[in-house]
Amino acid sequence: MNATSGLIIDLRGNTGGNFNLFIGKLVNAPVSCLSIKTRSGTTDFIIKPEDDPYSGPVVVLIDVMSVSAAELFPACLQSIGRAVVIGERSPGTVLGTKTDVLPNGAFFVYPNRQYILPDGTVLEEHGVVPDIEISLDRRLLLERIDSQLDAAISYLEGEIRK
Repeated sequence: MNATSGLIIDLRGNTGGNFNLFIGKLVNAPVSCLSIKTRSGTTDFIIKPEDDPYSGPVVVLIDVMSVSAAELFPACLQSIGRAVVIGERSPGTVLGTKTDVLPNGAFFVYPNRQYILPDGTVLEEHGVVPDIEISLDRRLLLERIDSQLDAAISYLEGEIRK
C-alpha cells in the first residue's frame, strides 16, 4: 500500500465483522484507541502495528448503515488522529455480545461489553461523528456523483499537496 499517496476505506453500508484485522496496517507503533468495559473491569484495546504499515493519509467513509465493527474501525482511527472520517453519523450499534445455547436448543444473545473512546464517549447509541459531515444527495447519485467520495478525494488531494 505504501506506493499509493492516499487511502480511502469505504465502510458505507457495512454491517461489521472483525474490526482489527486490518487496523494494524495503519499504525507504526502500539497505541490504545479505546477501552472495552465488561462486568469484570475495563481493558485498553491496543492496536499493534504489522510489518510495513501504511503511512500516508487515510479517509474512512461511513453512513447510517455502518454498524458494529464498521463503527469501531473508524472510531479507533479517528480517536488516535490516524484517519479523517467523512460521511454521515453512524447509528451507534456497537455493543459486544455473547451467545449461549439454551437447554431447548435456542440461542440466547446478550450484550457483555461496552466500547469507550479515550475521551470517555460510549459508542453505543452515540455512534461515530464524522470529521466532515456530508449527506448523500439522491439527485446527484442518479447522475453518478457521490458527494461523500468526492469529498474524500478532495481531502486527500489537499493532504498530498502539503
